[in-house]
Amino acid sequence: MKKVARIELQFLPCLEYFCALLSFDVVELEYHEHYIKQTYRNRCYINTSQGIQMLIVPLREKHGKTSVQEIRIDYQQKWQNNHWRSIVSA
Repeated sequence: MKKVARIELQFLPCLEYFCALLSFDVVELEYHEHYIKQTYRNRCYINTSQGIQMLIVPLREKHGKTSVQEIRIDYQQKWQNNHWRSIVSA
């Protein structure tokens, strides 16, 4: 019998998260769940020379009881360049 993990969607999980998934034969992404604010679904933390920095992907849809499938990323903001510069300098 195969070991199956059903995981929530995350922006950039930590290394331990991926290591824990190695013990499963199959990994399924749960995309029918409701979006929950203040979670790793649209944010992550990286270590920089100035300490820990939080990176957030801005969203257009505003939370509530919104399905993860209905959440849209706000590409009007220049978050991609900022994230890339932060990751490269880390």
